[in-house]
Amino acid sequence: MSLGLIPVFQGDAPRELASLGETLADEFETLEQLAADADLTPLSAFSDQRPIPDDFDGSPEELDRLLGPCTDWFEASDGADAVARLIELMRGRATASFQLGDREALLGELTALKACLEKASTTGARFRLELA
Repeated sequence: MSLGLIPVFQGDAPRELASLGETLADEFETLEQLAADADLTPLSAFSDQRPIPDDFDGSPEELDRLLGPCTDWFEASDGADAVARLIELMRGRATASFQLGDREALLGELTALKACLEKASTTGARFRLELA
């Protein structure tokens, strides 16, 4: 089993995600480049924003011990909007120049993430994306 990119919510929020986020994690750098090229908000904008020391090579738990817990939280509605724009970009524009492993699996995981964030946004939930 590989790592997945998943939303983590602050407090009690809907956590229904129909995906493990493995393809999102595998294609993360390509998605970041697609977003940058199209001047869209990248997924990394919704992740831990703490600066990681150059010589750090530990686990997320070790980073928390070193820097304290992550306190970055983002509006689920903002995340849903960013993911929706990324989906539109992938569906409406040729992305053949990018080395996507499984485009349909990636679109499926993006769609599942968008649905999860949209549901969470109805309660005003805040979230961040994490590798798990």
